[in-house]
Amino acid sequence: MSFVLARDFSKVQKKAEGKDVDDTKPDFVLNLCKQRNGAWEGFIKLWRDNASLNFCTSWTRVPVRPWLELTQSEPAPEPYF
Repeated sequence: MSFVLARDFSKVQKKAEGKDVDDTKPDFVLNLCKQRNGAWEGFIKLWRDNASLNFCTSWTRVPVRPWLELTQSEPAPEPYF
């Protein structure tokens, strides 16, 4: 597999200058350029959530936290001895 992560530096520059920025456009684009054993190749839009240091898949910048979405608690592991 070959990935390319591209950052929108014009958006960063506009924010630094205090100009209005269209936040519906992604901060980064992850491009899957080549996949040996798969049919899908394409782009994934990503937004950076600076508070949590995560990449988000929505412009609302809500990080994905799968551990909070667990509905069942996992049983305690059996002791070895």
